[in-house]
Amino acid sequence: MPFPHQLQAQAICDQLGVLADQLKARTRAGHNDANHWLESVMKRFFNALMGWELVNLNTEQSNYPAADLGDATLRIAVQVTNQNAGSKITETAKKAIQHQLGGKFDRIIIFFLLPEKPSVPKAFEQPANGPGIESWDLADLLKLMAELPDQSRIADAAAVLSRELSREVTGIAPPPSNLPGGYIGQTFVGREEFLKDLRASLLKQTHATAITQSMRRQQQPAATVAEGLGGLGKTHAAVEYAHRHRAEYSALLFVGGDTPQKLQSSLASLCEVKGLSLDKDLPNEEEKRAQIALRWLATHKGWLLIVDNVDDEKAAAALTTHFDQLRHGHVLITSRLHHWSNQVDSLDLSVLSTEDGADLLLQLTDRHRRKTADDDTQARTLAEQMEGLPLALHQAAGYINENACTLAQYLTTYKDKEQTLELLGWFNDHSIPYERPIKKAPRPVLITWKTSFDQLTEDARLWLLVFSHYAPEPIPEFLVEAAPGADEQDKALLRSARQALAQMDKLGLITRYRDDPPRFKIHRLVQEVTRLSGGVAKRAAALDLGIRLMNLGCPGDPQDVQTWKKWNPLMSHAQALCYYASDEPAPERLSWLLSCLSLLLDTKSLYAQAEPLIRRALQLDEANFGPNHPVVATRLNNLSTLLLDMNQMAEAELLMNRALQIDEASFGPDHTQVSIRLNNLAQLFQATNRLEEAEPLMRRALQIDEASFGPDNPSVAIRLNNLARLLQETDRQSEAEPLMRRALKINEDNYGPAHPAVAIGLNNLAGLLLVTNRMAEAESLMRRALQIDEVSFGPGHPDVALDLNNLATLFQDTNRSAQAEPLMRQAVGIFVRRLGMEHPNSQAAFRNYIDLLQALELPEAEIEKRVREAVGGGAGEG
Repeated sequence: MPFPHQLQAQAICDQLGVLADQLKARTRAGHNDANHWLESVMKRFFNALMGWELVNLNTEQSNYPAADLGDATLRIAVQVTNQNAGSKITETAKKAIQHQLGGKFDRIIIFFLLPEKPSVPKAFEQPANGPGIESWDLADLLKLMAELPDQSRIADAAAVLSRELSREVTGIAPPPSNLPGGYIGQTFVGREEFLKDLRASLLKQTHATAITQSMRRQQQPAATVAEGLGGLGKTHAAVEYAHRHRAEYSALLFVGGDTPQKLQSSLASLCEVKGLSLDKDLPNEEEKRAQIALRWLATHKGWLLIVDNVDDEKAAAALTTHFDQLRHGHVLITSRLHHWSNQVDSLDLSVLSTEDGADLLLQLTDRHRRKTADDDTQARTLAEQMEGLPLALHQAAGYINENACTLAQYLTTYKDKEQTLELLGWFNDHSIPYERPIKKAPRPVLITWKTSFDQLTEDARLWLLVFSHYAPEPIPEFLVEAAPGADEQDKALLRSARQALAQMDKLGLITRYRDDPPRFKIHRLVQEVTRLSGGVAKRAAALDLGIRLMNLGCPGDPQDVQTWKKWNPLMSHAQALCYYASDEPAPERLSWLLSCLSLLLDTKSLYAQAEPLIRRALQLDEANFGPNHPVVATRLNNLSTLLLDMNQMAEAELLMNRALQIDEASFGPDHTQVSIRLNNLAQLFQATNRLEEAEPLMRRALQIDEASFGPDNPSVAIRLNNLARLLQETDRQSEAEPLMRRALKINEDNYGPAHPAVAIGLNNLAGLLLVTNRMAEAESLMRRALQIDEVSFGPGHPDVALDLNNLATLFQDTNRSAQAEPLMRQAVGIFVRRLGMEHPNSQAAFRNYIDLLQALELPEAEIEKRVREAVGGGAGEG
């Protein structure tokens, strides 16, 4: 069986054939640009494969004789051609003699992009004073690759072609990956030496390498570090490295590290990467998913983990706490921070050289700019003006392509815009502050951004400002698609957003990920500058529109796990909008968005994150509507049920009573809103053992809903279930059972057999069957409920812990204590981790587990050991 490098070598030769075909097509379109493209690709290819440092000789001297590329140190030159003519060999030798190239090069390699090179003419003679003329074809290249002492270079060279042709050339199955697709295949030049240094750094260290950024250098204690600015392409460099070396890693993983919370959520998202064998029985809780991902990293070898934008000291500290679990792979950090511990090797990423910046600009605009004879010169001038910043060059290219202008015309526009901004006072020491006062936006980025921004229509400018208030992460494009039932005004608004995205894309202001589902992203520096330039009134309008867009694209009830597929990718953007939005005056739908977020987090059992959001929503609505408005009652209800989950009973009861009073005064005593408030208050009474107070409230709530919705509505099922549980608790099983069976049938008819509401009914009925000694039917229902909740919520959710506890209790009652023990242990771990040790559910499960261990007659030391493991364990353990 061939080795991976052999497969790669053959694939490289196949792809070079494709490159030759593309050269023919490009030549028909424009000979000079086709050659420039080919020279750029082959320069990077040979440098990666051979370790040379070739430069494009035609940028030093137009129409350089006999060769296209050269390495002056190694005295090697290369000419690339797809001409199948032996005369090319004699012509090259003649030009080498004529221009005395033997004084500069020892070898000129004519690389024929052909399976077989042409025969050497009989009249050919090697130049007497050098350089030596060599002919290579694809067969020669294949043989050369087999003899390379460093076979890893084949993967480097394969990555160059893969990126250029937007195709995989490894010849083997790719590793599991969640690399951001917007970077893969983008033109990447001028970082070859940096990528070599990065490779060497990752190979020598045992923890991590951080890519920092520098436009000027400062000496700091014990290390040379960078004083960095944005727009240098740290993330692109990291992804490029990963893509080039993908064949050498078992997995290519990418997480955000902006904050400790973002790091945790991104680590949790690794559980969804296909191929990591983490796609079964996963909890929905971020904390547990992050732990599972870290455990995978700690127990697997050979992976690469990119941690992007670790720009916060707290985030850096959070990352370093995981280093002990990250010893079996390579950790690559991108960061604006410059002070790292000895565990991290820090590398500066500098600006592009003038030559590389010009090369990048020429490649990015090759298909759409209006070409002139002095393009090389103009490109170098623009690269100098933009100080080698990739972000500025990409923005400039977007403008040039969209307007089909010459490089000289853009240079004039750039200088005019610079003078205008100077007069407006935009610059202070060549930059203006953004976000934090110590950070500065580079002058060239501001100019290219403003140049492109002014090209946008008025609507597109507003939409760019809108999306600049979203998180600096991919934004799902389903947000701008009209939902069924949208009115004409909403459709027009969303159509405007889609048109704006198309214009922003053409001007290089966004990056579109054309995968499934489609997404787009705005560079965080572009977001920051856009927000800064918006002005207070425009920012307020943009925030209002951004929240309205969330409302139009709302996936549905955030408490329904079936909506989470859409809610999860929106969550960070909703959080960003809430962060930027002011409370005075508050955007129209801000309290709605805060409430949705809090309900989503509450349902995920992330109570500490949910509480401040719902309190803020309540405060906004009280200020807006007054203290006795029905909207306020809804917020009071949501906060009180959250507090009930957190076992803060006293405050929860006060809020519930207040919500009930508001709705009774607003709607009358028989309204369905009143039914909801009665139900919640009754549940609190039941939880605090005030059963006589709870029952009349439950019966009244049931009566209201049956009269309002009819006998077969899911709301009626909720009331039936709650009343039945109360009846069972007061030893009235014969009254409770028909209510439970009726509720179960209602939910199955309305939701289908696998909905969490069905699981609640199954559990309730199973509990009643258990106390009435119908064990076989009870066990069947409990197992079905557990399966539904694990699929819906994941095995680390408190509802799953209740299911486990119930099933373990049945095992105990049927003399299967050994089978009950691991279930009870898992339940304890979930309750303690998610709810805290002081929560009644945690306390009850803890006591039950100790009783079970004692019933098993285990030694005291073993009991203590298992209890410690249970409390420190959690979902999925045991």
